[in-house]
Amino acid sequence: MTNLAEVQPDHFANYPAPASYDAQTETQVPLYEILHRASAEAAIAAKPSLRMALSEIRDDLERRTREWRTSAKVVEQTLQQLAIAEGKRSEAFDALLRIEADVAQSGQQLTMALSSFDETGESKNIAPRFAQSEQALLDLDKVTSNLLAAQNCCRFAWNAYADALAAEERLRQDVQIASLAN
Repeated sequence: MTNLAEVQPDHFANYPAPASYDAQTETQVPLYEILHRASAEAAIAAKPSLRMALSEIRDDLERRTREWRTSAKVVEQTLQQLAIAEGKRSEAFDALLRIEADVAQSGQQLTMALSSFDETGESKNIAPRFAQSEQALLDLDKVTSNLLAAQNCCRFAWNAYADALAAEERLRQDVQIASLAN
């Protein structure tokens, strides 16, 4: 075996001198740096899609929040309308009860006046009894018209309230379906 010290220097003259280790490492990129750059590039590429996904989630939550707020307001407003309509219907019904008594009383007075009719004195003057009974019937007609209008308003308010509750229930079911899907 030959000793390297014995090898003549001309033997390696045909080969270029090796570059220093530092020079070689400067031109070569270490593996960890390549992986780091690749992961950074992937993160940069993923950030817009992640931002977009988060933005879509935020927008969806804001939309659902607006829907819930609107639904709650509609339910509250329709409940108030229903309470007002029921109050007016109740007042009209109470007025009907009062006017029924007036109609019955004026009708009885007219009946008694007609049954005691003779051509003498006061009994001839029966016109005020007819006028009183007619006025009571007109008042009854007015009250029944008001009651009918109040009844229709109450029905409309009830339907609006029931529709608002149904819409709120659909929102609740949508949330339940979405939570079950996840």
